[in-house]
Amino acid sequence: MARRVIIYTRVGCAICERRRSFSHSKGVPFEERDLGADRKYVDELTAMGINATPVTLIDDDLVVASNSRSSRRS
Repeated sequence: MARRVIIYTRVGCAICERRRSFSHSKGVPFEERDLGADRKYVDELTAMGINATPVTLIDDDLVVASNSRSSRRS
């Protein structure tokens, strides 16, 4: 069963680019939500209590990157 993967990104975010590249290299299909493209994506992250990128949502599992480390929230 395929999992739904959403990656929240922003332009100029090097960690976001690494997250995208990693997902592509592993053949993981994902939906990218660029915060600069649509204000509703910013609102979605704010509602989750997040104010940084990249953020990856895998089904209901939230992965938030902080520098080179990641933390998981469910």
